Amino acid sequence: MKNVKKIGVGRKAHAPTEESRKIAYKLSGLGCPHEDIALRLGISADTLVKYYKNELDLGRINANAIMAGTLVDQAKNGNVAAAIFWLKTRAGWRETTHHDVNLTVIPKVIEVDKYGSDDEWEREVARQQKELLEVSRSRH
Repeated sequence: MKNVKKIGVGRKAHAPTEESRKIAYKLSGLGCPHEDIALRLGISADTLVKYYKNELDLGRINANAIMAGTLVDQAKNGNVAAAIFWLKTRAGWRETTHHDVNLTVIPKVIEVDKYGSDDEWEREVARQQKELLEVSRSRH
């Protein structure tokens, strides 16, 4: 490797070049993983991040901006899939089969001592449950 200086015994520090910075920027913008970019440059992923953080960040940011611009243009020109994708990922829209249901519960007190037997009590509870269902259905 070119442009390296020795540090300690047998270790050489990496020295980025203009060409290696361009490669890191371009590959980052294409979405390549850090490990692949490092392999291409002949360094470790840690060394890549240490010396090329700016190129890695800017490559990713600029590529994302270009893609976002293209997506927005597509959506504005009638591409429904692009519009849906944008709304789901950027505007928080989602597809759902979940439905919110608002029920009004009408509390009713049953006086226990009015019913002489368990059977009478169960009949009254069943009657009130049926009544509540009918009220609920009539409101919707």
